[in-house]
Amino acid sequence: MTENEKISNAIDEIFRHYDCIYERKDLEMLPHDVQLHIADVYYKKPFDEDDYSTYDISRELDREIFKAININTFKKLIGADELRKNGVEIVDIKTKSAIEKDFCFDENSLDDDIDYGFSESITEISFRNATGESAEFTSYEELKKSLDNPDDEFFHKPVQRTSIKDFSSAGAEKLREMTANNETYTEFLKFQGRVFKHTTSVALEFFTQRPETKFIATREQWEQSKRTVAQGSEAIRFVDSNGKNTDFYDFSQVEETNPPPQWTINKNNADKIKKQLGIPEKTPLISGVIHSTVNPTHITSCMSALGIPPKDYREFSKSYVNAIQLVIAGRLEVGGSTFNIPADLTALKMLKTDSQKLAFLTYVADTARESLMKIENAVKNVIAEERVEKNELRKMENFNTTRTEERSGRRTSDNTAGNVGEQSDRSKSRENGRSSGLGDDTESTKRQEHKVVSGVQNENGERSGVLVQVRPDMRTLQPESDGLRAVDGGRT
Repeated sequence: MTENEKISNAIDEIFRHYDCIYERKDLEMLPHDVQLHIADVYYKKPFDEDDYSTYDISRELDREIFKAININTFKKLIGADELRKNGVEIVDIKTKSAIEKDFCFDENSLDDDIDYGFSESITEISFRNATGESAEFTSYEELKKSLDNPDDEFFHKPVQRTSIKDFSSAGAEKLREMTANNETYTEFLKFQGRVFKHTTSVALEFFTQRPETKFIATREQWEQSKRTVAQGSEAIRFVDSNGKNTDFYDFSQVEETNPPPQWTINKNNADKIKKQLGIPEKTPLISGVIHSTVNPTHITSCMSALGIPPKDYREFSKSYVNAIQLVIAGRLEVGGSTFNIPADLTALKMLKTDSQKLAFLTYVADTARESLMKIENAVKNVIAEERVEKNELRKMENFNTTRTEERSGRRTSDNTAGNVGEQSDRSKSRENGRSSGLGDDTESTKRQEHKVVSGVQNENGERSGVLVQVRPDMRTLQPESDGLRAVDGGRT
């Protein structure tokens, strides 16, 4: 049963079996996560007409539903959506243990009575703004004063936002610097490689503002990895084409000092990884994986999108592949390897506008990401195979130890019925041991791609854009595990 089916069925059951004093629309207007929570409350003990104890669940449902309806209305009253656009998020709302029917309000009749209702029912509201500052209010009246005060810095402090549609002026300046400077161009491409699961827009802003960045993640992603963004840390904010804000923090803003684990390639696993990828032994890893990813059709498609004439194919393709090599090299250098690949700026210099340059780097990053994901999957397969080998060796060692003990036992045995019984038991034990399965469960992550438009004004004041892939769900910080070791100074 999907989450939506679970919610729909629970609401149907609630209105079928209970004498509800709220309307169905009150539940349907609630946020998805709140609806899911209410469904969970119901399914703790679904209605059973022969079991009178199930009637008690209606009281708990009433409390949860009234609380949800009140909080949803409260958020609309204080303009939570507008606050979010300004970087202010509601962290928690605490209410009295029971919210009576008198405190359930219709969102279309927000008048003085609602102030009284919230004054009576809400005991604490906490917020966090884009700079990481927190604020708590113990009454609705106290909160209302701050919201109505234009000089209140917590709620009304201007927040700098970097739109993914229009990269910052500093980012545009950095693009022009790359065009004129081999070293800056190389540094950025390798930086993009170290954070290859992030988009070019995100990489460019961090490279411009915080070039020493080691890891990039949202606050929620850091928390999922059991790490905490330090109080007062200032995020680099991005806004997608739907107006949704996403705040990113780097590893230096996290309280914990142990970096997330990262896969690495070294002389011990390089040959195994190339074998996984079907790359000939004498072919360099970077060349082999690019060969399996890039083809002439891909290059001509990129040229067409950027307005590069076919006559420049040879020069453009050479420079394009060179850029992909540098991105991949940046990621493979995590762990100590070094790749001395001279930068070829030919393709970048063919482009006139900043938006074209960002588009070119986006094509490069997307192709390099595809190659690096192949390498990452190969690394995981090699790790899994090594685990199986270790388990098989351990199993053989245990088997040989048992055989040795048995032989020793037979030499000293007096062949009594009791000893025969013991040997039989050991034999059964061995058979049970042989039948146990080996192998680790693997977890697959459902990925979603979000598309946003990236672009800037050109020299004529015209705005142009390109499609940029955003994969926030790809960026998952993992706990320590065999074969994935933490590398100080590494970047995802």
